[in-house]
Amino acid sequence: MDDEHRHDEGQHAHGSTVEARGPVQPAHGRVVDDHAGPGQGGRDAVGHYFDHGIPLLNEYGTSTRPVRPRGRCYNRRPLSGPVKTLPTVPGPRTVILAGDIGGTNARFGCYADGERVGVAELDAEAFPNGEELLAAALAELPPRTIDACCLAVAGPVFGDEAKLTNIDIAFSRTGIEAATGASAVALVNDMVALGSAVSGLPDDRFELLSGEPRDGVKCVLAAGTGLGMVVVADGKCLPSEGGHARIAPVGAFERELISFSESEVELHGGVLAWEHYLSGRGVEALYRAVCAVWGAKPEWFDAERITRRGLAVEDPVCHTTVETWAGMLATAAGGLAVTSLSFGGVYLGGSIPVAVAEFLRGALFRRRFEDAAWAADYLKEIPIYLVADPLAGLDGAHLIAAER
Repeated sequence: MDDEHRHDEGQHAHGSTVEARGPVQPAHGRVVDDHAGPGQGGRDAVGHYFDHGIPLLNEYGTSTRPVRPRGRCYNRRPLSGPVKTLPTVPGPRTVILAGDIGGTNARFGCYADGERVGVAELDAEAFPNGEELLAAALAELPPRTIDACCLAVAGPVFGDEAKLTNIDIAFSRTGIEAATGASAVALVNDMVALGSAVSGLPDDRFELLSGEPRDGVKCVLAAGTGLGMVVVADGKCLPSEGGHARIAPVGAFERELISFSESEVELHGGVLAWEHYLSGRGVEALYRAVCAVWGAKPEWFDAERITRRGLAVEDPVCHTTVETWAGMLATAAGGLAVTSLSFGGVYLGGSIPVAVAEFLRGALFRRRFEDAAWAADYLKEIPIYLVADPLAGLDGAHLIAAER
């Protein structure tokens, strides 16, 4: 090898670049210089540099040259075997704060690049306002710079403000921005977050109670402190206040129950809606109605105790209360499925459906669901799911914030 070639090779070994003269198109679609000296290559169609057929840079901009041990002299021929790459330096992570705030429980989650890295669960009723609730949540979560935030609240959202229906707590977009420093903030109804979860989370996050999985519009009913409903069509969530619609009894016994409960509700100038039974306080109201119709003296039982005694079949009044409650939920679910043509499935969420899940898995619940409407044989084809994961709504809020 002459001195000129040695000089050129030393230059190229240290990374200098010489413009290709008269490039030709060889096999494999790479542009190289047929006049170039050893170590000199060219670029392919997308601008990647090559040296004798070996890419010098990968798509991340890092070297892909074979790693050679020091202290020995090697020629410029490519080495055989796999090509090692230098590690890339990770960029900053996207951090999202999500909140699922109900009338009883308030859950907040911190997500980094889609991974949930922290959860705080608080008693919503223990805080006088939304600002203190949010501050307490931030104090419990890992300290991070928040890029985006979505709070899902159990109440209506009007513009940049939202107020919970069953407790005196409110949030505003400006207040959330000030507390979190997030550049993107979303305020949504909690049922929109649950609908986003149903639409965007894997199917194995939900239990199939009956029917076969199908594609199409979906609807969600969640019974907890209140009764929420939402319809999910083409990935879009359409919130509903169907829980405030007048209840529809089935059979003489339910008409007697409703007659008693209407006398209680009318004292306050209201109508008896689905939520008056299909909620935590509704379980207690239904229990009082069963006692009145049966002529039994009601005990001072809360919803949790009524449910527990009803499932254990140790108290006939409590058992009938829970059984009737499940039947009414089936009717409400069937009505919403007919209204929205939710062939993709009906999803039942909230703490109470999870607690009485054994009633929802039975044939009686399925029959009551299919009998919810006239001339609606297609209800037999609609699957029913249980949303038992308490963090599903929180993950749904995260999905909403991630799209901002």
